[in-house]
Amino acid sequence: MSININNKAKIGTGLGLGLIAMASAFIIDNNLEGLEYTVYKDIVGIDTVCYGATNNIDKNKVYTLEECNQLLQKDLDIGNKIIDKNVPNADEFIPKQTKVAFISFAFNVGPGRKGVKDGFATLKSGNKSTMLKKLLSGDIEGACYELPYWNHAGGKYNRGVMNRRIKELRQCLEGLK
Repeated sequence: MSININNKAKIGTGLGLGLIAMASAFIIDNNLEGLEYTVYKDIVGIDTVCYGATNNIDKNKVYTLEECNQLLQKDLDIGNKIIDKNVPNADEFIPKQTKVAFISFAFNVGPGRKGVKDGFATLKSGNKSTMLKKLLSGDIEGACYELPYWNHAGGKYNRGVMNRRIKELRQCLEGLK
């Protein structure tokens, strides 16, 4: 499905917190991130807590469910901002359910940075990701189908990451129906 983003058809309105709540439910309901109340090392060795939070965490703290939910909301808001910063008028042409999948993905991989790490917006090479290029051209369905290509953790294929991408792909395409 290709949509001309210059037409700015009002597909999604009133996204804000409602969209973050949808993304949170998607993450939790699909068990995309485990829930750990104490800090642990993730698959690539990064200190992590709750539903995959890695920013501004206290290594010596035992978090509550409420605190974990708040961290998830903040992280998903960051994921949403990554998309909005890189895809002008995203809320106007990406359906809510589809954007939830991209928020989940952006939360999981981050924006990326030249010379450092592949991500939603920027590859280690400094180029834009194919997913981003497709979104910018209005090829939302094509961008959805990029999700399964991101199936590695720590430089190696990871079945758990692939399972996550399959769930994100289903969510992404569901929004296009």
